[in-house]
Amino acid sequence: MFNRNAATKVRASADIVAHFAGAYTAAVGVSASVFAVQTSVVIWLSGGASSVPMPDRLFQSVLMSLVIALAFAFLAVWLALVPAVVSVVFARWLGIESMFYYAVCGALSAILLAPVTVWLVTYDDIVEFPPTFEQQCIRAAFFMIVPAIVGAIAFWFVDRRLRVRSLVSDNHIR
Repeated sequence: MFNRNAATKVRASADIVAHFAGAYTAAVGVSASVFAVQTSVVIWLSGGASSVPMPDRLFQSVLMSLVIALAFAFLAVWLALVPAVVSVVFARWLGIESMFYYAVCGALSAILLAPVTVWLVTYDDIVEFPPTFEQQCIRAAFFMIVPAIVGAIAFWFVDRRLRVRSLVSDNHIR
C-alpha cells in the first residue's frame, strides 16, 4: 500500500532543496556584505565624496555602499544560481565535502559571471580612452572574486550545519 522508501526519498529531496535554499540565501547575504565593505573601502580610499564634510562623507559612502550591496545581492541571487546548483550537484554526486572545492567554485563563478555583469551594468566613462570590454571584465572579475569566495565558504558552512542537523540524510537518495 504505502511505499515507505518512496516517501523517504521525497522527504530527502525536499530536505536537500530546503538546505540549498537556506545555504544559498546565507551565501548571497554574506557575499553582498563583503562586497559592500569592499566597495566602501574603495570609495573611501579613492576619495569619493571628499568635498563633503566628515560626518556627511561617512554617511554618504556607507549609504552608497549599501545601495551597491543591494544591487549586488539582487544580481547574485539570479546570476549565481546556475553555477551554484551545478557545483552542488557535482559535489553531491562525487561526494566532495571540501571547503576548498566550494571556494574554487566561487572564484570560477565570479570569473565566468564577470562578462555578464559588465554587459548588464554598463556605464559611460568620460575619459579619453575608455576601457575595452575585456578590460572591464578583468576588473569586474578581480573585484568580485573575494565576495564570491567568502560567499561560497558561507554556503559550505551553512549547508554542512543544516545537513548534520537534518533528520534525513543524503544517503536515502542514492
